[in-house]
Amino acid sequence: MNDRSAGPSRGDEHASVPHILPMVAWGAAAARSPNARTGQTNSQMGDVVRTTVDRLRLRLEEVSVLLRQADVTGLADGKGGGDFRRLAGTVEAVSQTLRDLGDWVAPHEAEARWISPRGVLEGLLAETNHARHDRQMPPANIVLDVPEGHLIHADPTLVRRIFETLLGNALDATDQGGMALEGRSAANARREVVVTSVSYATSIEIEVADSGAGLSPHARAWLFEPGFTTKPEGSGLGLAAARTLVAQLGGTLEAVNCPEGGAAFTLKLPCSHARRMAA
Repeated sequence: MNDRSAGPSRGDEHASVPHILPMVAWGAAAARSPNARTGQTNSQMGDVVRTTVDRLRLRLEEVSVLLRQADVTGLADGKGGGDFRRLAGTVEAVSQTLRDLGDWVAPHEAEARWISPRGVLEGLLAETNHARHDRQMPPANIVLDVPEGHLIHADPTLVRRIFETLLGNALDATDQGGMALEGRSAANARREVVVTSVSYATSIEIEVADSGAGLSPHARAWLFEPGFTTKPEGSGLGLAAARTLVAQLGGTLEAVNCPEGGAAFTLKLPCSHARRMAA
């Protein structure tokens, strides 16, 4: 009786090859094939994740340094207001980056229901102004021209994440544009974000326009690419994640420069009146 526990015979070894080679070929093809969700290959996604992790590591090191300085600056006693705001901003940036990374690479189990974009936007505006007050910043000048009756059938969590990114980017652009306008007359210093919506038979378009400096040709070409950012401390994932979430909802997200200045992001989401009447 032959003992086969010592290892496979020559016949068994050759028999295993046809099973191994297809697996190797499949693995190589999978690494080169674009991911249906992100449009990136596994190799490209790995590069983006590694870059993001490196950026997070640097931000967390900054948090560590600020915490070690707490006793020196009086941060723990509430005396180091500037350090506290810097620490809070860094922690928030790290948290936002982690959310963006999750939105970009991890599918969300959508639970669609009829929601009002205006209600979501009003909630975000209230939270934004509360956070700006804590940082001793002026209230956000956001004009909402979005009727209550413009409803969409979508997952509220995904819609909120998308609006959070678009409003955050618009406010950043407006704040930076406002600093450039400080030397001009108050009449010319238009610092606002305008959100408008238009309802069609099968879709709703929502535009978020800012009064910033607009998008350079280079920024427009790379705007939604993961890893690209125009901010010194940006993650480069916010808009890429937002567009991925929009695609998951069956919509589109585009950006253009406004003729009067600034940039406008147009979000188009499906909205069937027939489905709403049947609901």
